[in-house]
Amino acid sequence: MKLFAATQIQAWDSATLSAQGITSLELMERAATACCAWLVANYGTERPFIVFAGMGNNGGDGLAIARMLLQQGYAVLAFVAQHRAVFSADAGYNFSRLRTEFPDRVFEWKPGDQLSGIPADAIFIDALFGTGLSRSLSGFPAELVAWLNACSQKKIAIDLPSGLFADLPPESGQCILNAAVTLSFQQYKTSMLWPEGGRHCGEIHLLDIGLDRTFYTEEPCTQFTLTSDVVRQVFRPRQKFSNKGSYGTAQLIGGSYGMIGAMVLATEAAARVGCGKVHALVPECGYGIIQCSVPVAMCHTSGIHYLETITQANAVDAVGIGPGMGTSDKVAQAFFTFLKAATKPIVLDADALNLLSLYPECLSLIPKNSILTPHPKEFERLFGTVSSVLFRNQRALEIAKKYQLIIVAKDTHTFIALPDGRGYYNINGNAGMATAGAGDVLCGMIVGLLAQGYPPADAALMGVFLHGASGDIAVKTKAQESLLASDLFDGIHQAFRKFY
Repeated sequence: MKLFAATQIQAWDSATLSAQGITSLELMERAATACCAWLVANYGTERPFIVFAGMGNNGGDGLAIARMLLQQGYAVLAFVAQHRAVFSADAGYNFSRLRTEFPDRVFEWKPGDQLSGIPADAIFIDALFGTGLSRSLSGFPAELVAWLNACSQKKIAIDLPSGLFADLPPESGQCILNAAVTLSFQQYKTSMLWPEGGRHCGEIHLLDIGLDRTFYTEEPCTQFTLTSDVVRQVFRPRQKFSNKGSYGTAQLIGGSYGMIGAMVLATEAAARVGCGKVHALVPECGYGIIQCSVPVAMCHTSGIHYLETITQANAVDAVGIGPGMGTSDKVAQAFFTFLKAATKPIVLDADALNLLSLYPECLSLIPKNSILTPHPKEFERLFGTVSSVLFRNQRALEIAKKYQLIIVAKDTHTFIALPDGRGYYNINGNAGMATAGAGDVLCGMIVGLLAQGYPPADAALMGVFLHGASGDIAVKTKAQESLLASDLFDGIHQAFRKFY
């Protein structure tokens, strides 16, 4: 799914009006109808709604929603915040219509007005400000949003939580409504996918309001959400007449005393995604652990620091290096010897990234189309601190283009930066995956896919999607709090079935 900037979203609305021969008021009615249908499907008439509307088009949506809910027998009050001199044309129409049809249900709210006696089970509808917001709230609107945040009632935002920009990170101390649910139209706004903005959105539900498909198809875009449709296009089903040699050989390199578990997870993950043969290269202290924990893998050892056999990894189809490896001088020597000899794309994770951050000049040694999988702290050690996830992702795209690499910036919504300038946000997964070892599983999954002949970009996208999908499957039977990285393995089976 494409991710448009705020200006593109506005252009999409305009293109829809032209292509479908409708008015902006009719499109507003369509949006309100979709929101009302969702609310009716999820809440009974026993709970009252209180709509807080602005005087722009987001307020118009809210006023239309209030009218539709009242028409269906819901208890609704609508308050219009008097934050500017006049309504937008469509909002003004919906205010007049609501006041005509339900005169005792809609009120103006001016600075200094108070609202008391609100039922505890009331649901607040936030329709103050939407995608068109271009500056931080201040004065009366900020006071109103702060008051709403202080109330305990459930809050549902229309389009965006009031105060949140569509495609810019919030400023420090910016006043933003904290919604439990956000009903947005047609697609995600990028700010929803960053921790700074997403924490205000709660559960996000996308409502189809029939915007013009031609505009969507033809409008240039470099930012996308990673969906099952994207992965289904690159998925390669198993062939009946094949054998283990048909699906490649992967080599995982890493581990150190006390950190062999990282290699256990990465090695098994490579096998779970369908790699024909998996080798694990670990120090001698890990030999017995790998053999007992991952019997399907072949285990190789080379003393403590891999000095003798690490360069032999080019003989396999794909290599992943770094999980639990350590960063001692001798490990660094072996790692950079390997890097200089590498001739095909590799996956670099964990301590491989930490070593690169100590020797950033060695970034140029990494083979083109290799895949780096940093978590936020590893990213900052590698590429410097950033003030927001937006700027981190922009830097990831710059690095990906400069060095012709694939950067998998792990986060709540992991961002995959590709060398051609495209960026993908993964939208599955859950907070239970914020646990030790989950990144090692992802590393192994990407390596296993790469070994099967998937192009590096496809291996990264597919690996990230399957990883998140496996986590979502796992929490259907396990609590997020108790999830272990190894619990992801069972979910991989079902995740693959999404593509058949």
